[in-house]
Amino acid sequence: MTELFIIFAAVALIVYVSQKHKERMTLIKKGEHAGKVQFKDNKSELFTVGLFLVGIALGFIVGSIVAKTGVLNSDISYVSMIMLFGGLALLINNLVQKKEAKDELDSADKKQ
Repeated sequence: MTELFIIFAAVALIVYVSQKHKERMTLIKKGEHAGKVQFKDNKSELFTVGLFLVGIALGFIVGSIVAKTGVLNSDISYVSMIMLFGGLALLINNLVQKKEAKDELDSADKKQ
């Protein structure tokens, strides 16, 4: 189980670093300063990360329960539940952000 978690974390780190590299290279090509990348909306990014971590924690808890009941193998139960609840957290985040964007659009229309 520990080896699987380490592999998953390593892959996530590689994807994150490569994405940041692509982002900075795009800024350099545009002629902008790439030293400090400013996020447009730090609050929504924190919400995304927080919700994802809550989903992973729920995945660990449910995976542990599934493994103890013997429904699935312990390794499979942990990985599948972590992926399931992490994915659900990201889907919920997407729905919340779409609703907020729609509410902002509606409030902007009302002001006009």
